[in-house]
Formats: sequence, C-alpha cells, structure tokens
Amino acid sequence: MQIHCPVCDYSREVNLAKVPPTAEFATCPKCRHRFRFRAVDLDAVEHASGPEPDPKHADVWDAVDSLHDRWSGKDAGDDERGYDDERDDDGETEGEQDDAPRYGHTRRDDVPIPWENPRELGYGQSFTRTSLWALFQPSSFFAALNRRPALLPALAFYLIFGCFQYVLNVIWTSVLGNLVRDRFVANMGEEAFERIVGNVIEHSLLTPAVLSVPFQLAIQLFLTAAVVHLLIRIISPRAADFALAFKVVAYAGVGFSLVVIPIAGSLIAPVWYFVLLLIGCRNAFGLPWNKALLAMIPLYLLLLFAATAQYSQFLGG
Repeated sequence: MQIHCPVCDYSREVNLAKVPPTAEFATCPKCRHRFRFRAVDLDAVEHASGPEPDPKHADVWDAVDSLHDRWSGKDAGDDERGYDDERDDDGETEGEQDDAPRYGHTRRDDVPIPWENPRELGYGQSFTRTSLWALFQPSSFFAALNRRPALLPALAFYLIFGCFQYVLNVIWTSVLGNLVRDRFVANMGEEAFERIVGNVIEHSLLTPAVLSVPFQLAIQLFLTAAVVHLLIRIISPRAADFALAFKVVAYAGVGFSLVVIPIAGSLIAPVWYFVLLLIGCRNAFGLPWNKALLAMIPLYLLLLFAATAQYSQFLGG
C-alpha cells in the first residue's frame, strides 16, 4: 500500500502486514504532519488476531496512531488511564512519544483537546488542563488540533483569556501610574500627566468600553485568523485550513495569562503569544520552522504596526 502525505507530497510503499489492523493515522517522516491514511472498519477488525510489529523496529511509516486501541477502552483499564499512563503500545516511535499529549484524560476520535470535549471532566477541569497543556507543552498541543469547523470552544477560550488580560492590564497600569506619578509630573507637567490618566479612564474603565471588549476581541480573533490562513495558503497551499488557523490563533491566547506577572507581565504576555503562534503554525500545519517563521513575519509586523499606532493615539489623546 502506498501512503501519500497530503502536505509535502512525500510517499512511500508500506507493507500492510506490518501495520496494526486498527491503525488509521500516520505521521509523515519528512514534515511531521499527521493525517488519516485509511478508514478502518472497527467492527470488521474487532475479532481479528495477529502479531503487531514492534514499534521500535517498525518502518517509519508504521509510526501510526492506533486511536481505537489507545483511547476507545478496548483494553482493560483504558477508560481510567490518562495520557501520562500510556505506554508505547500504540505504534508510535520514541521520538513521537516525546510529543504525545500529557494533559487531559481520554481521547475521543481525533479530538484530544479536553476543552472541546468537556463532558467527562466538566468545564472547569477541561479548561484548566487545556490551558496547562497549551502553555507548557505547546508543540504536542497544537499538533493535536483537528480541522473540524467547530470554532465556538476556541472562541470562548480566547475571549476568557483576552478579557482576563484586559482587566489585569488596567490594574497594572493604575499601579504603575501611582508609582511613577511624581516623576511623570516632573518631566511632563501636571497637565500632560492628567491627560494620559484621562485617556486610561476613557478607553479602559468606562462601562461602554468594558462592554465592547468581548466584541473587539472576537473581531480581532477572526481578522488575525484570516491573515494567518492567507499567509499559510501562500507558503503552503495544501496545508491551509481556516478552521485550523482560527484554533491556532485562539488557543495561543493562553499566552495572555502571563499578564499575572506584576507590571512586566503586560510586556511578556504579547511576546509569548507571538511565540505560541509560531509554534502553533509549525505543528498544526506540519510546516518546517523556516516556512512557519516566513509565514509569521508579516503578521508580526502588522500587529506591531497596529500596536504602535494604538499606543501613539493613546498617549496623544
């Protein structure tokens, strides 16, 4: 059987006798893109028997995700076993196990993101595990994203962290203003300082501005996702997918959580958000680092220009 990667066009002949009967997904050895290479009739193979290859000695194209065996609970204790407890019985190579998801509980179908399937854990624990996974293991997290057009969970995730960042930014700005008030007044004059404080109140604290934040964040998310989708389509047309770009941008919003760091967090959070975007595009779309960076540079410049213009308007009143 010839397996063909839809992203980089790499193909290779594989001996089906070496492939587990329930294996549906393969990881391309060239671009690391995961894709479904066949559809398996689980009922037909449920009673089939036969030795499976040792994953440490199997051909690289046999490094498949046997999702049915791993997460459907056919083996005793699978339903109680999380990602941390899984062994190399799923046909993955040692290198791929390093990127295996470690947060979450059980993986259903090809959607391992807890926040997108919160029925078992509840919304609170699903949100926490998804946030920790995306923040501390971004490579494996973004590699696990799927192309399903279910965007509402990703949108909600982004809005939560976006609003959280907004509130803390207002708090840290107020604290910083009180700390440097005397120096600002000495250098800029009382009138200029009061104008800046007035701009903070007008743009951040008034009720209409607060109520509009979720809508502004949603628009920002869709526009950024559209730009990412366009850039990916230019760099690697066959890998482009708007739903996947939307999810990458949305879940990268977990970087906003670093705003909890007093004062400095307001500067660190956007930087880490950009880093997560780069990691997300590389792993979600299966791009090499050079193409992922090439796709992100125009976006970074665009966002930097927008932030600079907004900052100048803010200071100028």
